[in-house]
Amino acid sequence: MPDDAAAARAAAEEESAFSHPPVDPDVTAAYGDHPDQVIDFYAPRPG
Repeated sequence: MPDDAAAARAAAEEESAFSHPPVDPDVTAAYGDHPDQVIDFYAPRPG
């Protein structure tokens, strides 16, 4: 079934995305009044 295949792909993508270790941003900037309204900036890292 197409829905089962789509659900399996979505689950695999989510597992892959969350399997990486967290990395702190180099700089964070606020763009609104709410504490969740932030942009994280990351500098290029070698390798």
